Amino acid sequence: MAMSLKSTVSGRKKLWHKINIAHFLATAKEAGFSENEMKQIIEEFADTVSLAIDRAQSKLPNEIDQQVRDQIFEGIMKTSKKLC
Repeated sequence: MAMSLKSTVSGRKKLWHKINIAHFLATAKEAGFSENEMKQIIEEFADTVSLAIDRAQSKLPNEIDQQVRDQIFEGIMKTSKKLC
């Protein structure tokens, strides 16, 4: 990940698979951003991730390794479910 999020305990979180909603909310708070607005953004992301994956998948070239593609998309879906 090219950025990090504030950890709820200490330090920063950089590994995508270890980040959860609390880290986004802590980072929003640290930046003076509304917690309610951050929650709305997260909800919108969670509601539209499947559609975004479908769109991306339809634009990928046929030469893309299907196993790699599926692992990436499954990882995105798994992570998005942690945000709900």
